[in-house]
Amino acid sequence: MTADPTLAPAAPPPPRVQLHLDPGPGEQRAPRMVLALTAALAPEAVLLRDESHKHSAGPGAGTHWSVTLVSARFGGLRAVQRHQLVYGALRPELDAGLHALSIRALTPDEAAAAPDLENPTPPCFGGGG
Repeated sequence: MTADPTLAPAAPPPPRVQLHLDPGPGEQRAPRMVLALTAALAPEAVLLRDESHKHSAGPGAGTHWSVTLVSARFGGLRAVQRHQLVYGALRPELDAGLHALSIRALTPDEAAAAPDLENPTPPCFGGGG
């Protein structure tokens, strides 16, 4: 039996998504960010944290984010190239008030060797909490 050429290839499974949000505008931005990252990078996992509470914007502002992505698309790329892909995917959000982004971009093999997928960031010295 031969495969039906009119059938599209199976879509990749949706990524594992973990969100850490405070109530506020960030709750609306997070799903858009996940969709944009998923469309551009086909990640296996997305860990997204609104870190606006560490800054003068305040909790839930949706302006400062930490993201960890696991994607095979990062294979063979240097860190700066990986970050450029993430920034490119999130350009509409950056143009609409996303102010800061801390990125941890891993291949599946790198993620498997990591103790966890957290992307710890230091507190802001410019104000806030």
